[in-house]
Amino acid sequence: MESLPIFLDKLVPSWAAVLVSVTLILMFGEILPQAVCARYGLTVGATVAPFVRLLLWLFFPVAYPISKAGKGGDLTHDETTIIAGALELTEKTAKDAMTPISKAFSVDLDGTLDLETLNSIMTMRHSRVPVYYRNTANIIELILKN
Repeated sequence: MESLPIFLDKLVPSWAAVLVSVTLILMFGEILPQAVCARYGLTVGATVAPFVRLLLWLFFPVAYPISKAGKGGDLTHDETTIIAGALELTEKTAKDAMTPISKAFSVDLDGTLDLETLNSIMTMRHSRVPVYYRNTANIIELILKN
């Protein structure tokens, strides 16, 4: 796609080469694929899957050595942990990530903010501390910890 204006430049004037290449790329590289795949995405994917598999086999001898060359081939333990955690998010619900309010440490809006309360807030392992007004179910604010 990047070389299309260069080839067209030899056939037509420069302004026409740019105009034609941008129009063709926009139409056949953006608009039509999105329109077709929005409605028939699974059908298109199933139809071109054998062709994609063929391309994988054809380009494997070149692509595999390139992927292993240099520093970019291996992921660190931390990187794989982050990726695995992100992939597991699709299986989690909000309930899995939240602490029940009955078990959460919270502070009263009218309570005294003394040294003992500050120490309790700082030693909690959660990043947010709910602030309630009169009733622990009436959460009105959160204290965010760093």
